[in-house]
Amino acid sequence: MLEVVENFQSTVLIGTSGRNGHFTADVIKAMAKNADQPIIFPLSNPTSNSESTPYEIYKHTKGKAIVATGSPFESFQFDGKIINIGQGNNFFIFPGVGLGAILCKGGYISDSVFTEAAYTLSELTPQNLIDKGTVYPSFNGIRELSANIALSTINQIAQEQDIIKFSLEDIKSAMWEPEYHTLEKMIKKG
Repeated sequence: MLEVVENFQSTVLIGTSGRNGHFTADVIKAMAKNADQPIIFPLSNPTSNSESTPYEIYKHTKGKAIVATGSPFESFQFDGKIINIGQGNNFFIFPGVGLGAILCKGGYISDSVFTEAAYTLSELTPQNLIDKGTVYPSFNGIRELSANIALSTINQIAQEQDIIKFSLEDIKSAMWEPEYHTLEKMIKKG
């Protein structure tokens, strides 16, 4: 891998190997030589299979890397700042794309739908999180994010196919709302 990174002057490294430690210190340092802000995403799950830890990536790039992981990692301190690494997860994109596709009843989902969904995701990541090293929005706003991705999905499908468009309010009103029932513990005597 080191030869590839050096010879091709790689600037993006996405880990899907499932092999812990696959991104060695030498590989990470080589990435830092190739770009001012190398993109290094160790995405393998679970955490024990991650190609590197965010801390190791920060350490070997002197904090220059843009990092996201496939598994959750604890925040850490680097160069006097608390770093929170965003977890890349398919639930940021797929529920919104699925909802948009179902609502508009398009005939197919093109690659451009996913490209537009990615742009929407990036636009909805607040600058304050980006400043802290997080490249994904908070999980807490997933319903709002999914509604916006459904809207971008519908708009993209509408450009490609003859379908009905929806407003953001229409999409939100069509979203499933979970209802939880109170459970009572019953003790059987006897």
